[in-house]
Amino acid sequence: MEKNKNLHLLWRSGFGPDLSDIRDVDELTTQQLWKKIKDNASATLPVISPSSSFVRDNYDNTGRSELSKEQKEEWNRKIRQQSNKDIKELNNRWIQSMINNDNQLGEKMSFFWHNHFAIRQNNSLLQEDAFQTIRKHSVGNFADLLREVSKSGAMVLSLNNQQNRKRSPNENFAREIMELFTMGVGNYTEKDVKEAARAFTGWGVNQAGQFTFNAKVHDNGTKEILGRRGNFDGDDVIDIILQQPQTSIFIVTKIYSYFVNETIDTDKVAALAISFREDYNILRLLEVIFTSDWFYQPQNRSNRIKPPVELLVGLQRFSPIMAMEEALQYRIQRLLGQALFYPPSIAGWPSGKAWLDSNTLIVRLQLPQIIAGIATVQLQAKSDDDLNMGLSNSDDLIRLQKRGKVTANTAWDSWLSQTSETDITTTISLPNIDKQTLILLQTKSRGDKNNYAHNLMNLPEYQLC
Repeated sequence: MEKNKNLHLLWRSGFGPDLSDIRDVDELTTQQLWKKIKDNASATLPVISPSSSFVRDNYDNTGRSELSKEQKEEWNRKIRQQSNKDIKELNNRWIQSMINNDNQLGEKMSFFWHNHFAIRQNNSLLQEDAFQTIRKHSVGNFADLLREVSKSGAMVLSLNNQQNRKRSPNENFAREIMELFTMGVGNYTEKDVKEAARAFTGWGVNQAGQFTFNAKVHDNGTKEILGRRGNFDGDDVIDIILQQPQTSIFIVTKIYSYFVNETIDTDKVAALAISFREDYNILRLLEVIFTSDWFYQPQNRSNRIKPPVELLVGLQRFSPIMAMEEALQYRIQRLLGQALFYPPSIAGWPSGKAWLDSNTLIVRLQLPQIIAGIATVQLQAKSDDDLNMGLSNSDDLIRLQKRGKVTANTAWDSWLSQTSETDITTTISLPNIDKQTLILLQTKSRGDKNNYAHNLMNLPEYQLC
């Protein structure tokens, strides 16, 4: 059925349908819908910045050399406080862009790369700059993306590459670029890491938070990396890594797992990787995936548990909610275990069943009612303070309810009035739902389509896409 294929495409290439997409779902062929998605992806993603420029204006501390130790500590405390506020604002503005931006593919790929390059950086200037780099190249060229993110101030400082000097090489970045960002475990040796670390010596960050190269501390000696020998620098290492067949296999495998199926079809991945390695064109790779017949096969549909951000954004794109207060967005992210800009580690967030436990499942199943003010939940937030965005305190219990924090979407009522319960069922829940369950929901809703739609979104099937 074309409608189900279109809904599948909207959830995988973006964050699900909004009410304006429903006519397209019904009337366009899947090929026509993909063309529209691809055309929208040609638009530049909007720049998302915090409203305050305090951290950017004051990143350089050298002008305060006359301050006492106590005064410097107070100044740094102000930087930390403002950075915390800025990152919360970036979080909220990005969520709003995910919800409202027509370039859903660009937003979805930004989210994917945000998890792939899972940088833990509490300075908002550095975090923002790395984030803008990811957005700039989200559907562009992976080689450009890799090189620019690797040189971002956030990456350099987070993986201690500014401490990497010829007399005392630091291996952190050299190891992670191979293990997490390009090739994966088992496809390089410890010698490759040590030699690559020598090549990356001299990389640092200047007083504006931007990449800089210090030739005085760079190791100019001959290195042997991944079978190549020469006087390599960091850019040379990245070129060598990109030439490895395993790099394209690793990236395609990760994209296949996220967009198609966590059970990897190695033959399909191998074929995709050969083409991808020709020019590392991200959009072309996605087009091959989203226009392939096998992408729409039953085993590749409704087989993914929505990550918390996908669930939260998708619900707001489609449901009666038009706007949610920033604090409520944060509380829900904390409870569900995925707060933007605060990955649990450099390896990123988990996937699949790792998203579900006794706490998160309760919130997930009640989320439509919670944010509409129909239900209230009080649960323990995750204990990791990075995940809690510095909001941990002696009482981590979070109580979620409306209290004026949600603005209604008036288009919802208009859509309901023109839609049958059968169409509501198809549009909201992609998997096949047991007929007896539908009968029970219809009885429970007593002819109220709004309640019926909410009850559908409460079903376990809605957790899948």
